[in-house]
Amino acid sequence: MVWHFAVYPTCNWISVRRFATYSLYLDSELLIPLIPELTCIYVSMYVLFLLPPLALGDSQLARLGIRLVLSTGLLGLIFCCPPN
Repeated sequence: MVWHFAVYPTCNWISVRRFATYSLYLDSELLIPLIPELTCIYVSMYVLFLLPPLALGDSQLARLGIRLVLSTGLLGLIFCCPPN
């Protein structure tokens, strides 16, 4: 978790200083109305983050932790690669 909060803000800090940016959405997606009452369904996804400590053993949690650290670092590097 500490690694995530080191990589994520650093990537944001780097990306706001870029001149070229990409839009990660389609224009048609902007036509979808926001229904505030349904955001609870989206936020309920965070309950899934509580499941691994309850469902996995110690060795499985250790492997999951290593995978999360590696994937966060790799994806941070990919995100920070300059656009062509």
